[in-house]
Amino acid sequence: MRSSAIGSVIVATALAVGAASCTGSTSSPGSSASISPTLTPDQLARQPEVSIPFSEQNWARGMRRFLFVAVIPHPSSVCTNYGFRSKITMLVAYQSDCSSFTGSRREDLFFYVAVRNVTDRSVPFRLQDFSLDSQDGRSFQPAAAGASPPTDFLPQTGEIPPRSNLFGYLTFNADAGSVVPGRLNYVDGDQMLSVVFDGVPAEARSGGGK
Repeated sequence: MRSSAIGSVIVATALAVGAASCTGSTSSPGSSASISPTLTPDQLARQPEVSIPFSEQNWARGMRRFLFVAVIPHPSSVCTNYGFRSKITMLVAYQSDCSSFTGSRREDLFFYVAVRNVTDRSVPFRLQDFSLDSQDGRSFQPAAAGASPPTDFLPQTGEIPPRSNLFGYLTFNADAGSVVPGRLNYVDGDQMLSVVFDGVPAEARSGGGK
């Protein structure tokens, strides 16, 4: 997993949909995508649950936070890469069976996500505010990356500066052979942001689509 290369591509993608350039940076949020024809972007952001399809590659936009699940930009040959077919190409959504992990951790599912703080004050961050729901109704909590996690993994706890992003790998201890992701959630107080995965994932080649 190459954090610098991945980070640069994620930043470019995030900028295209209205994100700050990196953790600690500042910028004004972009215009909200219109998801519902009956709600304005402001009304939508105030709903108890806000969701967006993974295939749209945009932010789930809440009142205080945004959630983004990125396409893995450089699918690695040391992992098995899984993607969902869009109208145009295969979008690699997560990885598993990574040779850099051993034992039961090798079956973990790895996603690359960003959380954006859209307020004017620093806000706390907790890894346990994420969850992964499978398409058959099971729910999984994030797995800690260890006492000294790699720098490209999300931390257990921390703070997100005003108008900035925190991004990195998020891992769940779930077997890719039996778990089909349905939605990745982030709970922000009384609001839940979700990115929804539709369809059946397929293995994608390390060099791109299948």
